[in-house]
Amino acid sequence: LGYVHLGESHRGQLGTGTVAWREFFQALKEVDYRGPLTFESFSNTVVAPYCVDALCVWRNLWEDSDELASGARQFISNEWDSLAC
Repeated sequence: LGYVHLGESHRGQLGTGTVAWREFFQALKEVDYRGPLTFESFSNTVVAPYCVDALCVWRNLWEDSDELASGARQFISNEWDSLAC
């Protein structure tokens, strides 16, 4: 496993949907994963209009990309750091 791409169940901010993140991060720790973690989210406000239908981005889940990125980074760090080594 060399790359992990994260996304929430509703494509919004990490930790606000139904993904079992604690178990997910625990599994990564158990296999001693040390590779990159990336995050992807969609909101119809920031996606080009011609892509909204093609990507099925029907909702406006966020508007501030910097806030979204900061929140994702903090969530990932908190989840990772809260697990026993």
